[in-house]
Amino acid sequence: MKFKENNIILKELKEKDVSTKYVNWLNDPQIVKFTQQSGKTANYKNVIKYVKEKQKSKYEFFYGIFIKEKKIGNNKLNIVHVGNIKIGPINYLHEHAAISYLVGEKKFWRKGIASIAIKMVVKIAKKRFSLKKILSYVHEKNIASTKVLFNNNFILEAKLKRKIKYKNKRVDELIFSKFI
Repeated sequence: MKFKENNIILKELKEKDVSTKYVNWLNDPQIVKFTQQSGKTANYKNVIKYVKEKQKSKYEFFYGIFIKEKKIGNNKLNIVHVGNIKIGPINYLHEHAAISYLVGEKKFWRKGIASIAIKMVVKIAKKRFSLKKILSYVHEKNIASTKVLFNNNFILEAKLKRKIKYKNKRVDELIFSKFI
């Protein structure tokens, strides 16, 4: 299933979408510093396993963020995998889920891609899964994610004091939410 807006496409990630470039994002400390991947080592085999698990899940849905990019000196469009966004786990009884996201291609940082991907995934959550509320858990030092969520009309619902370790210090985790 694909979803398009402007030059951004969200599609459920498949094994064929896992590339060396994607695995390298997960091993770049600057890219993953605010994620659960921080401090871990990814390899092609375990990334494929993760993607397959999400494909089988009824509670988590994993999308690749792709950009339609014109090649210089050419009228052809190139489709580039620039990041990922996940809905889940979904609580169907209470009609809510968390979202998490990553723009792995640094040349696409600060271009509004995460904002558009979140806007799109919120629509998917509402239409495809009939959810009423979306949550996002953010590291207090992750200013970019905080801005992206505020830009998508999420509110800061809670602050969990000193929940996360970061550079050997305890820091807060922020919980953002949005009714949809």
